[in-house]
Order: sequence, then C-alpha cells, then structure tokens
Amino acid sequence: MQNEIDQSILCQKWIHSHEEDTESESVYRPVAFAFPPSRGREEIDLRPDGIVQGQTTGPSDRRQSRSGIWTVEHGNLKINLPTSERIWKVQGLTDDKLILSRLGV
Repeated sequence: MQNEIDQSILCQKWIHSHEEDTESESVYRPVAFAFPPSRGREEIDLRPDGIVQGQTTGPSDRRQSRSGIWTVEHGNLKINLPTSERIWKVQGLTDDKLILSRLGV
C-alpha cells in the first residue's frame, strides 16, 4: 500500500471482521457490512477531527467504550488511548475493507 492513505475513506466507523483475519493481519469492515452473528466485535470510529471512539466487549460481556486520538504517518495508523497506544501498518484500504497489521503496542 502507498504511504498516502485516503482519509476520506478511512474516516468512518470500522467493525472488526475477525472471521477474515489471518495470522498477521486484522480485517475491519464498515458498520453497514452484513456480518454473521458474533458474541461481540471491536469497533473503531475514526473521526475527521482526529478523535477516535472505540468499543470492545469486556470480561463480563458488557460493552466498554474508550476515546482518544488517531493519526496517520508513513502508511501507519496510530491510535492513542488514555491507557494504551496501538500502531498498525495499513495493508489495504477500500470503501468496504480496512486491512491492518500490528506494528507495536
């Protein structure tokens, strides 16, 4: 993937499509995607103003929300939350699919 990331595509709510993951890559789809039933899915809402809102399923199966900031540099997506930082290499980005590989924690 080029170092230039089309932020007009990237800025939306992405849902983890864990069924499509590989050992090295995680796949996310837009919220309107027809997902099969699942116990819980991670959500990443990348807003144009640099704010990220995320949701995951917690240990008691309740939804947990977190917010922070996100940036893109050199083809990498960096998400800073109050308690953690995630860095991914953007391997692919289309209107209906975001493919990320983990670089750091």
